[in-house]
Amino acid sequence: MLPIRAAIKSLRRSPGFATVSILSLAVALGLVAAVFGLVDGIRNPRTATRDPEQLFAVNMKGTGASGTVTAADLIEVVETRMPTVNEVAFESFGAGEAVFEKNIRLQTSGARVSANWFAVRGVRPVAGRVFSEATADEDAVASVVISERIWKTVFDSDERLERLSLSIDGAAETRRVQVIGVVPIELAAETREDYWLSLPRDVKAFARTTRGVRPLVRLHPGKTHDSLNVDIRNAIEYLTGLHGSDRVGFGFSAWPLAKDPLNISDFEWLLIGAAIAVLVIACSNLANLVLARGVARQHDMAVRLSLGARRSDIIRGVLAECVVIALAGAALGILAAAWGFGLLRASMPERLPAGALVIAMSWRVIALSSGAAILSALVFGLLPALRLSDIQLSEHIKENSGTTTSRKRVKFPALVIGQVALSLAMLTGVALLIRASQEVRAVDFGFDPARLLQVSAFSRVRADTAESVRLALWAATETRLRQYATVEAVAWRSYVDTKRSPGLTGERTGGAFRTRPFEGYSYVSPNYLRTIGIGIGKGRDFADHDALGEGVVIVDSVTALKIWGSEDPIGKLVKFGQPDRISPWFRVIGVSRPMRSDLQRHAGEERPAQVYFVGKAAFSKPFGEPGIKPIRAFVPQRAFIVRAKAKDIAALRLEIPRTMRSALPARGIVGVYGFDDQRQEMLAQQRFFSRVLGTFGLLALALCAVGLFSVLSYSVSQRMREHGIRVALGASSKHIFTDVLHEGAILVVAGTAVGGLATIWTNKLVDPYIGMLYHIDVRALVAAEFVLVAVALLAMMRPALRATKTDPVQVLRAV
Repeated sequence: MLPIRAAIKSLRRSPGFATVSILSLAVALGLVAAVFGLVDGIRNPRTATRDPEQLFAVNMKGTGASGTVTAADLIEVVETRMPTVNEVAFESFGAGEAVFEKNIRLQTSGARVSANWFAVRGVRPVAGRVFSEATADEDAVASVVISERIWKTVFDSDERLERLSLSIDGAAETRRVQVIGVVPIELAAETREDYWLSLPRDVKAFARTTRGVRPLVRLHPGKTHDSLNVDIRNAIEYLTGLHGSDRVGFGFSAWPLAKDPLNISDFEWLLIGAAIAVLVIACSNLANLVLARGVARQHDMAVRLSLGARRSDIIRGVLAECVVIALAGAALGILAAAWGFGLLRASMPERLPAGALVIAMSWRVIALSSGAAILSALVFGLLPALRLSDIQLSEHIKENSGTTTSRKRVKFPALVIGQVALSLAMLTGVALLIRASQEVRAVDFGFDPARLLQVSAFSRVRADTAESVRLALWAATETRLRQYATVEAVAWRSYVDTKRSPGLTGERTGGAFRTRPFEGYSYVSPNYLRTIGIGIGKGRDFADHDALGEGVVIVDSVTALKIWGSEDPIGKLVKFGQPDRISPWFRVIGVSRPMRSDLQRHAGEERPAQVYFVGKAAFSKPFGEPGIKPIRAFVPQRAFIVRAKAKDIAALRLEIPRTMRSALPARGIVGVYGFDDQRQEMLAQQRFFSRVLGTFGLLALALCAVGLFSVLSYSVSQRMREHGIRVALGASSKHIFTDVLHEGAILVVAGTAVGGLATIWTNKLVDPYIGMLYHIDVRALVAAEFVLVAVALLAMMRPALRATKTDPVQVLRAV
């Protein structure tokens, strides 16, 4: 047993050591607990579903050789020929667009579900009620269940649900529905839906008219995914034998709704690695502090050993103190983590998993934090305990009798070098994120994105059978956009994918050709470049009459240089594809200035070719395999570019979705996006990661400073007699001062050397968030090293000054 009471009394006699040790470990363990809580919240999110590991979503396909097998027939097979299944509910997605009070439109999505859907999932409402078999007919007419997010953000958590209603703007009609219940926000996070309408009581009748119905099955207790897969194989064999098979055959696929808890992302590895690094630094610091404190107690330990104490008693005493420090630090750390969870969640950008993320203390977090505390006690206690207990009484008596010799010192502690290396790695990551934010803010798109919006109009009918509907929708969209008073110009763009025959082939002087890697081009309106604000460096811009011709092309200057080099590209011919592909040639009329389209592309990576086409050339798209199935004409999806008159386009961004719907055909929906959204989203992510890593980095830096201070203080204590004798023999304070700094400088230089190599690997963790930079950046590394060296120098000053104040008279008197 460890002498815990004696350890507590001993720590009370050293309040400074106890305070510094407990607080430094509490900081590290608090960060570890916070990271464990965050990762636990992401990997094991709080769910509104009962036993989600027993729930599976089932996809179905196949119509039989005659083509008469419907979704209702497939549903019957799920219900009757899969004995593993205990309960079946149904869901159909794309319920329509929700319109709330005062014509508020949020980016929400909804689903239609069977009356037993909530019961099969085991979801209980937080207010009102959910659908049930008893009220199925009534609910299918005009009832809706909403998520807690909509309830709070739109309806201010109004508990009088009878006053709450919304409109569902569906493909065929718009209807008003009454809110009957509110379900937890966790369900919205699981399903990515915010409201639910009721399917008709006869789901099979509904399924005969559409294939957009998906079963949700709950297995019998004790049954597994493997058992369900056996049922699926038997069902496919049954259907194939009964109805034959169409071209793709019958198929069922089922996947669990429960998330795999072992699938840890780069983001989570980044947090875990940073937390462990801080904990390692804290543990190494405490090892040095314990060792330094033990030096001052070596006389007491020698006396105990001479009186008959065993070496194990010394080890148990030191370990007991370390355990007390670890438990106190863990308790304070868990309290600090619980307080910081709210701040961490509030600071997350929208695109990170914060919607229904519940970061809170759980038994897993407490268990992992307690385990980390115990492991820390062993790590920072055992090695010093073994070192301090290895006391040679004869040497200790000699040291006290006046000899100036001492036991060999550890000149370059590996723990301190590791601290410096880890601190440098984290500080470089922070500097890299800050540098990336600066680069993103200063990026030159080639145009001003602040006044630009992209408006996309979609049709709810199938694209391959309703080109005329889509053309009518786009014509109405463009007409309505031009009517807004704050709109200065409207253009449109369609992206045409050429991946089936990648390459842009250009004609060169003398009949030669050159092909550049190329995956697609922009089919645009004649005023597209003027609306965006992209200048023409050579040749001319598109004119309105170009849209009536066979087609002309403008390429950016980077593409022109790679294909034609020093030749003048104006008037040259290009084709979209390889030279041997049968496709039309188009004439180049201008060269535009380059633009940046991807902020995630790293520095030095080749920009994609920017090619713009205007004309009436027919587009074709394979419908099946070329040469076997006919090739049909198609119209590429169109996006509209709106340039506002004022730089602040927030009002226009809200006005377009509110008022556009009345001008569109019945089956049209609209989406609005800012040209600067990608940059703002990336900046938000970088700010968040900079704060998180910055916190880790600052704490690691502070702990590293404490480590250097403790090591040098320990060294000065060991060498106090040496310093006194040197002063007595004429050594100046300057020599003593520089000698101590030299010892610390060696540790810092060794640590930065190791840390510089470590950053090559560790900074790859921030690679997804640094945009246009590489994970090796000289300026970020130099900035991190400068900060680290400055803080290290401050940490070394106090021990160095203490060494210069050594009184040789007192030292020699003690010899």
